[in-house]
Amino acid sequence: MIVRNCVVLLVFVCAWARIAHGADGPPLNETLPHDTLAFIEISPAAEMAGKPNGAVDLGLRALAALGVAPAAGTASDVLGLGGELGANPSCVALLDADLAAGPKGELQCRSVQLVWIIKTDRPQEMVGRITGLLSHVSTQTTAKQEVQKTAEAGKEYVWFHDTRWPAWAELAWEYEAGEGKAPGTFTMAFGQGAMEHYLADRPVGDVPWKDFLAAADTEAEKKGVTHGGTLPARVYVSPRGFQQRFAEPMKRTSLGPLFSAWELNDIEHSVLTVRQNGRELAIFSAEPGRGGVAVTPWTVSLPPGAALLRALPEDATAYAVFNVQWTPLYQRAMAALDAAFIDPGDEPLETQAAALAQKAGVDLGADILERLEPYVLVHDSPRHPLGIPLMVTTLAAARPGGEAKVRSALARITDVVAQDIDAHGRPVRVRTDSDGVSYVQFGLVGPAWGWIDDALVTSWSPGALRMNRPAAGKVTSAAFAPDRP
Repeated sequence: MIVRNCVVLLVFVCAWARIAHGADGPPLNETLPHDTLAFIEISPAAEMAGKPNGAVDLGLRALAALGVAPAAGTASDVLGLGGELGANPSCVALLDADLAAGPKGELQCRSVQLVWIIKTDRPQEMVGRITGLLSHVSTQTTAKQEVQKTAEAGKEYVWFHDTRWPAWAELAWEYEAGEGKAPGTFTMAFGQGAMEHYLADRPVGDVPWKDFLAAADTEAEKKGVTHGGTLPARVYVSPRGFQQRFAEPMKRTSLGPLFSAWELNDIEHSVLTVRQNGRELAIFSAEPGRGGVAVTPWTVSLPPGAALLRALPEDATAYAVFNVQWTPLYQRAMAALDAAFIDPGDEPLETQAAALAQKAGVDLGADILERLEPYVLVHDSPRHPLGIPLMVTTLAAARPGGEAKVRSALARITDVVAQDIDAHGRPVRVRTDSDGVSYVQFGLVGPAWGWIDDALVTSWSPGALRMNRPAAGKVTSAAFAPDRP
């Protein structure tokens, strides 16, 4: 359970990563300690830079008044704090962790060190967000707060701990003003020693990943994977750092198979980069290769007149066309979910999914995965009314002649999953409306999936999916195949 909580925290932070335009100034990742294990760096849209995300607070109050969301309190403070990712350049980093293999081979996370660096000129607003959140998870009698100094340079920061929390769960924050009128950096650190780790004196020289990131961008441009543009987001991992620091957990727990599934064994650096040119996003990964950097494109760039782009709504502000190898992607996704949520001794999720599919009379590989076209269109229309990032719409399609088989297989699996959930009395539900749109219901409704003519569409709610009918209805399954006009 401890490792699940750590993973959920990281996933929550990642989920706020806003796909948007780049920001000026040196990368925040260059301020990190040289032994950092991983980081996510993002930039806000130009029109949002420096502006607080008041839509979150306003929207939550409106939903609370309708009785469909918690009253203003913890949810508002969490979402409001997370909304800063959509208003300021940010970098979230994993500095260290205490990982171990349990007696049954389970991955145990006994502590973690995280930092969140935010470029902002509104430090008092950030402090208000933090104190508002802490007021819901601590009390005056159990809270401890004081100003501390680093042992090396005597740098001051605010330290907070609640005696009811685990001993390692400490929160700290500090602000460093920028030069002249430039924004400063507000840093939050979570975990025992995290702020000391971040503020410690650095070794001489640049961070070890700086040259690699520059080489990856240059190689991607040289190979035509990208065409300039801005840098909205980047995710960096040091696989070798994990292997050296967590040798035993890598051997005995799901951490090793997870790295193997994503082909991250014994390499020094790995990065996933998002670049944006106009509305188009180019996404690629890179690792050190023979004599340089090996770049793997995740997306393809289609000419303006491509048939698939007819399914792109006019109000979409960003889109990407992924070239998906469905079976390997499914296997890797299952491996990642197993590492995060499945205990040793439990059946792997892929086995559980296969059992449900068999109950529905479906072969996931032969009836669905092997029958899907490789191109998938992802865009941000319609946008979520609260401005929550990653609320996107995706369009895929079955290969010509396989549409009926895929439709039938998905419908049967949806019915079996809905029946299984109902039989176990879980609070979440899966429902299908009369027009064939299926969705998850847990208080609010969504995500949703269904067919619009030849396109298999998913979106963040049934209503959002249906709003794509005019555009999605303009394409046939042939538009989702490579080298077809």
